[in-house]
Amino acid sequence: MPMVPHRLSTVFAVGTLAGLFGLTAACSSGGDNTAACTSMQKSIQDLSTTSMSQVSDPTAMAKTYHDQAAEIRTTANGASGDVKSAGLRVAEAMDGLGTFVEGLASSTSTTPQMPDNTPLITAGTALQKACT
Repeated sequence: MPMVPHRLSTVFAVGTLAGLFGLTAACSSGGDNTAACTSMQKSIQDLSTTSMSQVSDPTAMAKTYHDQAAEIRTTANGASGDVKSAGLRVAEAMDGLGTFVEGLASSTSTTPQMPDNTPLITAGTALQKACT
């Protein structure tokens, strides 16, 4: 039976959410980009809330990351310019974190593991800039 220590999931959630908080800036772009920024911001906030309730269930958390990445990808594809490209990078980074969490679900390690949040933080910073 795979062992998924609570502290492992907690360390992951806290590290990931630190990257997400940088993404939730107020969006004030023009036209479809404004709606896209608002929608992506809501998706990120929903992810923060949902993933915190899943710290002991990495399978559910991975699905949440992948689902929100798909939602953000769809929204980003309806935007243009920097908002679109930054949104797509955020979605890609979220998918990467989802894949990392999937690995935790089958891990037998008792050593806390920390994902590389750099892609998410970088993409989030670009999205924040594009949306303001």
